[in-house]
Amino acid sequence: EKFEGYRLLSSLQEYILVQQTEPRVEVFRKRTGWQPETFGPADEIALESVGLKVSVADFYRRVTFGGG
Repeated sequence: EKFEGYRLLSSLQEYILVQQTEPRVEVFRKRTGWQPETFGPADEIALESVGLKVSVADFYRRVTFGGG
């Protein structure tokens, strides 16, 4: 529901969802009609709106999955 509201903001160019249960990131971009792009642990994401490249692994640097 939040995303639906955010999409209405004229200044929003990208929206990122970082999963909590597995190393997966979804990126939604205005220029692609808000179609999701899914990235896994070995991928790098280019955040075009802020000129930043970041690896998915960086998001999860201190996270352990599976209760271990």
